[in-house]
Amino acid sequence: KQWYQRRVAITAGIDGDVKMSETMAILRYLGRKFDLFPSNADAWRVEMIEQVFVDWVAAFYKIAFDKANFEESSAKFKEGLGAKLDKLGGFIGERKWIAGDKLTYVDFLAFELLSVIQMFSPDSHNKVVDDYLARFAALGPIKKWLESDERKQRAFHVLPPNYAAWSGAPN
Repeated sequence: KQWYQRRVAITAGIDGDVKMSETMAILRYLGRKFDLFPSNADAWRVEMIEQVFVDWVAAFYKIAFDKANFEESSAKFKEGLGAKLDKLGGFIGERKWIAGDKLTYVDFLAFELLSVIQMFSPDSHNKVVDDYLARFAALGPIKKWLESDERKQRAFHVLPPNYAAWSGAPN
């Protein structure tokens, strides 16, 4: 119950008269508000990879909540993860961010998702993706938050530990 209440508080966006839920809607709203939306020329890249990440999240949640088949399904997911990360690394290529030189809302989604995947499968890597994550983590406000005592003191669960086969909680 406590985890759910915190998650609801996080996913309920309130900005003046605007009250919304749904992670992607909130990300897009903040992207527009803070000029983190791609140019028209780069929108296809952002929109396409956003949907790839949405598919990854759905597949990951299916595994994480499947207590009966967790070992088998997680092994299968991890087996295919290297190829997925290699494909993502090829998509990023020499670009600084997903849309090139401009940081967009989808880079925040990528950082969160890929950080969770690193926790789930710490041996799965791609140099381009690792460098991309390091660039994002080095951004001033992000770095400050990641190094903050507040963040370090928080109990971290990606998923509710009472319901998920894998919650992201440290062992």
